[in-house]
Amino acid sequence: MTTGNHKEPLTERPLMQEGGTTPRPQRNQLLRQSRQERRWSQAELAECVKVSNETISRWENGASKPQPQQLRKLCEVFEKPPEALGYPLEQVSIREETSSPPPPRRRWSRMIVSSSLVVVVLMLGVIGRFVFPSWQSCGGAFSDAFHGSLDSRWNWVNPSGNATYSTAQGFLSLSAPPDSDIYPKYHNFSAPRLLQHISGDFTLSTLISSFSPNTNYQSTGILLWQDRTTFLRVEIAFGLSGERGVDLQQNDDSEFSTVSSLKRHPTTAGSIELSIQKQDDHFTAWWRVPGQNWQSVGETDLHFDSSKLMAGLDLIADYSAPQTTASYSSFKVSCT
Repeated sequence: MTTGNHKEPLTERPLMQEGGTTPRPQRNQLLRQSRQERRWSQAELAECVKVSNETISRWENGASKPQPQQLRKLCEVFEKPPEALGYPLEQVSIREETSSPPPPRRRWSRMIVSSSLVVVVLMLGVIGRFVFPSWQSCGGAFSDAFHGSLDSRWNWVNPSGNATYSTAQGFLSLSAPPDSDIYPKYHNFSAPRLLQHISGDFTLSTLISSFSPNTNYQSTGILLWQDRTTFLRVEIAFGLSGERGVDLQQNDDSEFSTVSSLKRHPTTAGSIELSIQKQDDHFTAWWRVPGQNWQSVGETDLHFDSSKLMAGLDLIADYSAPQTTASYSSFKVSCT
């Protein structure tokens, strides 16, 4: 066990304009709404269509369109025509293959071209590793299964000085003293949090393996943090009226609000999975009991300064709550 304190510190078709320039993508709201009507996560839809999570994200973001065979599968899954999924027929027409074969090419010329392509790809790979180290890596963000000591890339934020963390046998444990909160109204930002730098579009998820809140106010979950004026969190909590469930809260330029309340998502489960997805400035949150279907918590629009954005876990024990502990078995990052 380790304890410690760190200082805070199928091929898609890209959408192109004439001349080869890439337009600003327009989100496919119809496809996203169709998925959410089924209460499916992007991962669940990806499994149905046999593509990656990232592909579904790119379709919904408008960054690419499905191939004809993929579109047919989407129509089968949702039982809708292409136009109801945001793909008018004129955008998905299939060009018939000509019956005449391509002109013959000399064998040696093919070998030269193929060899040249291999060299170019290898050079780009080497250059990209050093010049663009964060490309498709969410700015260096990482997943953690909490084996061994805590990864040094985490930032342990402990404003009160009395919170603790520990890792043992694939679990992370956080403990927060009374009066630990992140609540702008009372200028209380003393709750402990474990954060890492992140950027771009992404999906985060965590498995809270043990947490049984029973006193107002105890909560833990995923926190997206810029500073005291701007943050977003999806959490499992026990609230003022004795309700226990999952909620989504945000602080938008110092205006704190509850996007979706505990009463809308009640649960007494002691183990729960939470997930939040970022697409530009749009966020969608989900929850489920392990092994069951994902359920939507809510969605909102919030702008973060990408140079300051951090993501991770927080633990709150405020009002009449005693010392509070929660355990986690994973924190997963998927870059989209």
